[in-house]
Amino acid sequence: MNNITIILTSSVISAIISALISAYVSLRAKDIDYKHNYYKEIINKRLAAYQFLETQISVLKSTVLDDDQKAFHLIFAYGREKFMEFQQNLTLAMAYSIWIEEETVEAMQELNDVFFSIK
Repeated sequence: MNNITIILTSSVISAIISALISAYVSLRAKDIDYKHNYYKEIINKRLAAYQFLETQISVLKSTVLDDDQKAFHLIFAYGREKFMEFQQNLTLAMAYSIWIEEETVEAMQELNDVFFSIK
């Protein structure tokens, strides 16, 4: 009878220990998974912000020639309505400014100030 008690006791103790280890490993795995998902979300938000900004920069980089053969930026070629439409990308990028580096946000604000003074 003594051997059966020892066997049962050791079985119960090993079951408790394995349950505790399993719970710990499961909690750690969920914590790591949560952190990875969190960082993925941050990266996705940053990418979205930089895509708006990249679109704005590509419009600003494009130049055309007028009738006098003087170069000017494409953003000014189609009049006020198109200028406002092109400026939407900058506005959308500024809406995501929390996900963009501070220096880039300052540059966007300066650019926005320049656009505001042009109007």
